Amino acid sequence: MIKIVSLIILSIFSTQGGWNNLYLTLAIILPFYFFRMELFTSAIRMTFKLKWLFLSILLVYYFFSPQINHLSLALLRIFVLITIIFSVNLYLKSSTIEQILESLLWLFSPLKILNINVERISLRAVLTIEYIDVLTNKIEQHKNKISISNNWRDIKVWNSFLIQRKENLLQIIKHLGEVLKEILIETSPENIVVQAGKEYTINCLDVPSGLQLLIPIVLCLLYIYNPFLLVNF
Repeated sequence: MIKIVSLIILSIFSTQGGWNNLYLTLAIILPFYFFRMELFTSAIRMTFKLKWLFLSILLVYYFFSPQINHLSLALLRIFVLITIIFSVNLYLKSSTIEQILESLLWLFSPLKILNINVERISLRAVLTIEYIDVLTNKIEQHKNKISISNNWRDIKVWNSFLIQRKENLLQIIKHLGEVLKEILIETSPENIVVQAGKEYTINCLDVPSGLQLLIPIVLCLLYIYNPFLLVNF
């Protein structure tokens, strides 16, 4: 519970206060990445997947106002998104599926007043997180099978650069078709029924200790009295 509350605080304050709050957020989360480099690798992978979104943000800001200060605003928005990605990645990698499910149940609990099925929403979110990891691993495995050759001997054999590229494209389509076939099999009604029987062990959320309750309070105070406001960059 404390983790997801801290994540929300980091995300909210990162979008406010400009670069100073962004520096503070990075100062808070980056030390965790220094101790576990595999976290850094997964965060970079997640960030790289959004490269076209970042490029579109730059183009939109430049199109409406091609000035340096507006480009700096675009960079700020991009780095805010990257910081949130690093924060979410840290939360997901440092929590078990059961812990994430417990946190979501607690977070969505006020929606019960509106007669919303909180358990279903939380379970769907957790299953989505699980399935994205599985799907990503499968795509990576199929990527490794795809060998795109660029040496000139192969081009001479085919006697045409375009023919070689055509063969490579057909190979990529073939492997993407295999991935799609596996997805359709796994999402068939028979497999969904089997997956529906999966059990999650959910413990009752204990009341956090006094020291744990201090973490969100300390985070809020850090952003209110941001030490980076005293430093001129």
